[in-house]
Amino acid sequence: MQPKTITLSNIRPYVRFAISVNNMLHTAPVTAFEHRLIYMNEGEARFFADGREFYVRKHELFLVSAGVSYCMQSVGQSLSSYLYFDLTMENNRQRSRLRPVSAIPEEMLLCHYRLLYKDEPVRVLHLSDAAFLWNSISRIMRCLDNGTGGAFQDDIISGMMVSVIAMLFERLERLQPRSAAEEVADLATEYIHRHYAEHISIDDIAAAIQFHKSYTNRCVKKQTGLSVHRYLLDYRLEQAMQFLIYTNLSVSEVAEATGFGNAKH
Repeated sequence: MQPKTITLSNIRPYVRFAISVNNMLHTAPVTAFEHRLIYMNEGEARFFADGREFYVRKHELFLVSAGVSYCMQSVGQSLSSYLYFDLTMENNRQRSRLRPVSAIPEEMLLCHYRLLYKDEPVRVLHLSDAAFLWNSISRIMRCLDNGTGGAFQDDIISGMMVSVIAMLFERLERLQPRSAAEEVADLATEYIHRHYAEHISIDDIAAAIQFHKSYTNRCVKKQTGLSVHRYLLDYRLEQAMQFLIYTNLSVSEVAEATGFGNAKH
């Protein structure tokens, strides 16, 4: 049975267990029953997962998905904090920690979902400079430890975990190098935002940003789902609606102010 995928907007995490450990060691490959989020409080550790090697240092974070084999070794003295979690509440009756084992059949995993990130299922993630997440992670650990929330504890902690994953994804997104298509699309749409009231066409936009008009159109379509012509038209309509709602300009004056008076279509 292959893991199913789930988007960030659809998860309802169940955090089963949390622990801080000195000098954690898994020299032989192990597989976890659920997802593991590992925050390095002190020192550093070496992880081997998914055919790659990762050095995780102080204030960095490592996430390994359920069913993915990994091993780790502290480099000198270390302190790391673990969150064991599922992406749904399907198995929230299993409240005790299950230690990782050498191999787990897919049907025995507690979490059968993997998060989608950039349209790919997450197997492992490494985030440097994750210190901004520590307050949220430590708050989850305290809630689990002292029973905060009573009957609503699972839901409260679930909401906290969603925030942690969302912030993690947001930071990863910011660290990703932008593609050439994204850069070109940004240049084109920014030009439209500044010059929509003028009598411009795709030829004018492409010439202004110094790219061929066919390539410019492909890049904008890839990033926005709209052709340059359609994006310009929709943006003009959006601005025209704002003028009609919030000003006393006539329809013809609004048309002129938003590029529809003799606009090149």
